[in-house]
Amino acid sequence: MRPIVLAHGFLGYRKFLVWEMFPGVVDALAKEGIRAIQPLVHPIVSIEERAERLLQAIEQEFGHNEPVHLIGHSMGGLDCRYIASPNGLAQGERIISVTTLSTPHRGAILADRIPLPIRTAFSNGAGILMQMISSEEQKTFLGNIAEHRWDGMDQLKTKYLREEFNPRIVDDPHVRYISYAGKIDFNAPTLLIRLRKVFDRFVRNSDEDYDGMVTVKSAKWGEFKGILPADHSELCGLRIIPWVQPQFDHLSFFLSLAKELKELEGSE
Repeated sequence: MRPIVLAHGFLGYRKFLVWEMFPGVVDALAKEGIRAIQPLVHPIVSIEERAERLLQAIEQEFGHNEPVHLIGHSMGGLDCRYIASPNGLAQGERIISVTTLSTPHRGAILADRIPLPIRTAFSNGAGILMQMISSEEQKTFLGNIAEHRWDGMDQLKTKYLREEFNPRIVDDPHVRYISYAGKIDFNAPTLLIRLRKVFDRFVRNSDEDYDGMVTVKSAKWGEFKGILPADHSELCGLRIIPWVQPQFDHLSFFLSLAKELKELEGSE
């Protein structure tokens, strides 16, 4: 099977303190004989800059020509679309598929509502915390946030994606576009759901199904495969409350997805 590239979303990382994104996915795929990488890009800058860094990591690992599958979580899906698009980095000839997981193709409500003072406070806090961290990778993550370059958040706004990004960053006809959405069960009697209900009042302005960050409607792009029983973080294996085991089995999902992508190669 061709290699898989896992693209993280806004404010994304590999591991930060006790939190981890795509935990165990690269190793699980390797056991199945599938090469996979999980590159790091700047957590808060523009889609264009993040996509360029992602492409550099792909070329460094797999050269300039080997076909690959891109799997993007949240904003990472927009980065992947930009890489493939003829109006972006025009890599459609080598991109077999772009799979997006709860990507806000039509905007994220929270991005519309975060005011500048909160961004500034977050960047300042990251700069302070950076002095207390020993891990170079985690220091880099915090240092990037401390730069106060929040272009990426502005590009997650509904108006930008509707009026600028989507009309310009068209799909490449050579690429298969696949999408999944997540959905929270607000009737589940868990601590996390109780916390979500408080946060929900700020984030959501309608009764649309969503995963805590992105609505199902916004997550649909290309061939929509369906709604997964997971919140936004669980789709990439991230546990908001680290000691609580989520019901969604992210490793089984990624192994199943890889199998589907392999079958897709055979149908080309």
